[in-house]
Amino acid sequence: MAAPTQRVAAARNYCESCGRPVPAGAASCQNCAAVVAAQAVPAPSRPSAGYASPPPQTKTPSSKKKLVAVAVVAVVVIAALAAVIVFSSSGGSSTPSAIYEKTASPGGWTITISEITKTDVGWDDVKVRVSEGTDFVEWETQTIAHDEGNTVAAIYGSRTLGGTAVMLQVSDVTGNGFVGAGDYFELMATFDSGTDYSTVLIYEPSDERMGDGITFVG
Repeated sequence: MAAPTQRVAAARNYCESCGRPVPAGAASCQNCAAVVAAQAVPAPSRPSAGYASPPPQTKTPSSKKKLVAVAVVAVVVIAALAAVIVFSSSGGSSTPSAIYEKTASPGGWTITISEITKTDVGWDDVKVRVSEGTDFVEWETQTIAHDEGNTVAAIYGSRTLGGTAVMLQVSDVTGNGFVGAGDYFELMATFDSGTDYSTVLIYEPSDERMGDGITFVG
Protein backbone atom coordinates (compact mmCIF):
# COMPACT_ATOMS: atom_id res chain seq x y z
CA MET A 1 0.00 0.00 0.00
CA ALA A 2 1.45 3.31 -1.05
CA ALA A 3 2.15 5.86 1.65
CA PRO A 4 -0.26 8.79 1.55
CA THR A 5 1.14 11.91 0.02
CA GLN A 6 1.48 14.95 2.26
CA ARG A 7 -0.19 18.07 0.95
CA VAL A 8 1.49 21.37 1.56
CA ALA A 9 -0.69 24.41 1.39
CA ALA A 10 0.54 26.89 -1.16
CA ALA A 11 1.38 30.27 0.12
CA ARG A 12 -1.33 32.84 -0.82
CA ASN A 13 -1.46 36.60 -1.06
CA TYR A 14 -4.64 38.62 -0.81
CA CYS A 15 -5.80 41.39 -3.12
CA GLU A 16 -5.68 44.78 -1.43
CA SER A 17 -8.64 45.91 -3.65
CA CYS A 18 -11.23 43.13 -3.29
CA GLY A 19 -9.76 40.98 -0.56
CA ARG A 20 -9.83 37.76 -2.62
CA PRO A 21 -6.93 35.34 -2.42
CA VAL A 22 -4.33 35.69 -5.14
CA PRO A 23 -2.11 32.71 -6.09
CA ALA A 24 1.52 33.07 -5.19
CA GLY A 25 3.53 34.55 -8.02
CA ALA A 26 0.46 36.11 -9.75
CA ALA A 27 0.94 39.64 -11.08
CA SER A 28 -2.76 40.64 -10.83
CA CYS A 29 -5.94 39.62 -9.04
CA GLN A 30 -8.01 37.13 -11.03
CA ASN A 31 -11.22 38.57 -9.57
CA CYS A 32 -10.80 42.32 -10.04
CA ALA A 33 -7.67 42.49 -12.19
CA ALA A 34 -5.99 44.78 -9.66
CA VAL A 35 -2.20 44.74 -9.76
CA VAL A 36 -0.75 42.78 -6.86
CA ALA A 37 2.14 44.49 -5.09
CA ALA A 38 5.25 42.29 -4.61
CA GLN A 39 5.94 41.39 -0.97
CA ALA A 40 9.21 42.72 0.34
CA VAL A 41 11.72 40.23 1.68
CA PRO A 42 13.16 41.50 4.95
CA ALA A 43 16.88 42.23 4.73
CA PRO A 44 19.18 40.44 7.13
CA SER A 45 19.72 42.37 10.31
CA ARG A 46 23.04 44.12 10.78
CA PRO A 47 24.63 45.09 14.06
CA SER A 48 24.10 48.64 15.16
CA ALA A 49 26.86 51.21 14.98
CA GLY A 50 27.55 50.95 18.73
CA TYR A 51 27.87 47.16 18.72
CA ALA A 52 31.32 45.83 19.66
CA SER A 53 32.51 42.41 18.60
CA PRO A 54 33.45 40.15 21.50
CA PRO A 55 37.23 39.78 22.01
CA PRO A 56 38.80 36.63 20.57
CA GLN A 57 39.03 33.82 23.04
CA THR A 58 42.52 32.81 24.13
CA LYS A 59 43.45 29.36 25.32
CA THR A 60 44.58 29.20 28.93
CA PRO A 61 47.01 26.53 30.17
CA SER A 62 45.30 23.43 31.42
CA SER A 63 45.26 22.59 35.11
CA LYS A 64 47.70 19.75 34.47
CA LYS A 65 50.29 22.09 32.95
CA LYS A 66 49.90 24.48 35.89
CA LEU A 67 50.51 21.66 38.36
CA VAL A 68 53.65 20.57 36.46
CA ALA A 69 55.00 24.14 36.51
CA VAL A 70 54.36 24.46 40.26
CA ALA A 71 56.07 21.12 40.90
CA VAL A 72 59.16 22.18 38.92
CA VAL A 73 59.43 25.43 40.87
CA ALA A 74 59.08 23.55 44.17
CA VAL A 75 61.87 21.13 43.23
CA VAL A 76 64.19 24.01 42.30
CA VAL A 77 63.50 25.81 45.59
CA ILE A 78 64.09 22.65 47.65
CA ALA A 79 67.35 21.94 45.83
CA ALA A 80 68.55 25.51 46.44
CA LEU A 81 67.73 25.27 50.16
CA ALA A 82 69.54 21.92 50.42
CA ALA A 83 72.63 23.44 48.79
CA VAL A 84 72.59 26.32 51.27
CA ILE A 85 72.30 23.92 54.23
CA VAL A 86 75.18 21.75 52.99
CA PHE A 87 77.30 24.82 52.31
CA SER A 88 76.65 26.19 55.81
CA SER A 89 77.23 22.88 57.61
CA SER A 90 80.60 22.47 55.88
CA GLY A 91 81.80 25.80 57.21
CA GLY A 92 81.04 27.64 54.00
CA SER A 93 84.27 26.60 52.28
CA SER A 94 86.47 23.65 51.39
CA THR A 95 88.75 21.85 53.80
CA PRO A 96 91.75 24.01 54.76
CA SER A 97 95.21 22.73 54.04
CA ALA A 98 98.25 22.78 56.29
CA ILE A 99 102.00 22.17 56.03
CA TYR A 100 103.85 20.46 58.86
CA GLU A 101 107.41 20.24 60.18
CA LYS A 102 108.75 17.58 62.54
CA THR A 103 111.40 17.58 65.27
CA ALA A 104 112.59 14.53 67.15
CA SER A 105 112.72 14.77 70.94
CA PRO A 106 113.80 12.38 73.71
CA GLY A 107 110.15 11.66 74.52
CA GLY A 108 108.83 11.34 70.95
CA TRP A 109 108.14 13.81 68.13
CA THR A 110 107.10 17.46 67.96
CA ILE A 111 104.95 18.41 64.95
CA THR A 112 104.76 22.12 64.11
CA ILE A 113 102.14 23.67 61.81
CA SER A 114 104.24 25.91 59.58
CA GLU A 115 101.41 27.07 57.27
CA ILE A 116 97.60 26.89 57.16
CA THR A 117 95.26 28.25 54.47
CA LYS A 118 92.58 29.49 56.90
CA THR A 119 92.96 31.57 60.04
CA ASP A 120 89.52 30.93 61.58
CA VAL A 121 89.76 27.19 62.25
CA GLY A 122 89.10 26.60 65.94
CA TRP A 123 90.61 23.68 67.81
CA ASP A 124 87.04 22.34 68.15
CA ASP A 125 87.06 21.82 64.36
CA VAL A 126 90.09 19.53 64.19
CA LYS A 127 91.28 16.12 65.29
CA VAL A 128 94.86 14.88 65.54
CA ARG A 129 95.37 11.53 63.80
CA VAL A 130 98.39 9.24 64.07
CA SER A 131 98.77 6.09 61.96
CA GLU A 132 101.27 3.26 61.74
CA GLY A 133 100.12 2.06 58.32
CA THR A 134 97.43 -0.45 59.25
CA ASP A 135 95.65 1.31 62.10
CA PHE A 136 95.27 4.81 63.51
CA VAL A 137 94.21 6.68 66.64
CA GLU A 138 92.63 10.13 66.99
CA TRP A 139 92.18 12.88 69.57
CA GLU A 140 89.47 15.55 69.49
CA THR A 141 90.93 18.86 70.59
CA GLN A 142 89.03 21.72 72.28
CA THR A 143 89.06 25.47 71.69
CA ILE A 144 88.32 26.22 75.33
CA ALA A 145 91.63 24.64 76.31
CA HIS A 146 93.62 27.09 74.14
CA ASP A 147 91.96 30.53 74.27
CA GLU A 148 93.43 32.01 77.44
CA GLY A 149 95.49 34.69 75.64
CA ASN A 150 98.87 33.06 76.13
CA THR A 151 100.65 29.85 75.22
CA VAL A 152 98.73 26.96 76.71
CA ALA A 153 99.81 23.34 76.51
CA ALA A 154 96.87 20.98 76.90
CA ILE A 155 97.33 17.24 77.43
CA TYR A 156 94.72 15.05 75.78
CA GLY A 157 95.65 11.68 77.25
CA SER A 158 97.00 8.56 75.60
CA ARG A 159 95.80 6.17 72.89
CA THR A 160 97.11 2.69 72.12
CA LEU A 161 98.44 2.29 68.58
CA GLY A 162 99.76 -1.13 67.59
CA GLY A 163 100.61 -1.96 71.19
CA THR A 164 102.29 1.40 71.81
CA ALA A 165 100.78 3.99 74.16
CA VAL A 166 100.89 7.45 72.55
CA MET A 167 100.15 10.64 74.51
CA LEU A 168 99.15 13.93 72.84
CA GLN A 169 99.97 17.43 74.05
CA VAL A 170 98.86 20.47 72.01
CA SER A 171 100.24 24.02 72.32
CA ASP A 172 98.53 27.17 70.94
CA VAL A 173 101.37 29.73 70.91
CA THR A 174 99.08 32.79 70.73
CA GLY A 175 96.36 31.43 73.00
CA ASN A 176 93.56 32.60 70.69
CA GLY A 177 91.81 29.25 70.35
CA PHE A 178 92.47 29.01 66.60
CA VAL A 179 94.83 26.71 64.74
CA GLY A 180 97.61 28.90 63.34
CA ALA A 181 101.12 28.87 61.98
CA GLY A 182 103.57 28.15 64.77
CA ASP A 183 101.17 26.07 66.85
CA TYR A 184 102.44 22.55 67.53
CA PHE A 185 101.56 19.22 69.07
CA GLU A 186 103.78 16.62 70.70
CA LEU A 187 103.42 12.87 70.29
CA MET A 188 105.03 11.33 73.34
CA ALA A 189 105.74 7.60 73.11
CA THR A 190 108.39 4.96 72.71
CA PHE A 191 107.68 4.33 69.04
CA ASP A 192 108.64 0.97 67.56
CA SER A 193 112.04 1.17 65.94
CA GLY A 194 111.93 0.94 62.16
CA THR A 195 108.15 1.45 61.95
CA ASP A 196 106.85 4.19 59.65
CA TYR A 197 104.31 6.51 61.26
CA SER A 198 102.33 9.44 59.91
CA THR A 199 100.29 12.19 61.48
CA VAL A 200 97.88 14.84 60.17
CA LEU A 201 95.10 17.13 61.33
CA ILE A 202 91.55 16.13 60.35
CA TYR A 203 89.02 18.89 59.58
CA GLU A 204 85.90 17.66 61.39
CA PRO A 205 83.20 19.54 59.37
CA SER A 206 84.24 17.59 56.25
CA ASP A 207 86.14 14.70 57.92
CA GLU A 208 88.99 15.30 55.46
CA ARG A 209 92.73 15.58 55.90
CA MET A 210 94.24 19.05 56.26
CA GLY A 211 97.10 18.62 53.83
CA ASP A 212 99.32 15.59 53.29
CA GLY A 213 100.46 15.35 56.88
CA ILE A 214 104.00 14.28 57.77
CA THR A 215 105.78 10.97 58.31
CA PHE A 216 108.41 9.87 60.79
CA VAL A 217 110.21 6.64 61.70
CA GLY A 218 110.21 5.16 65.21
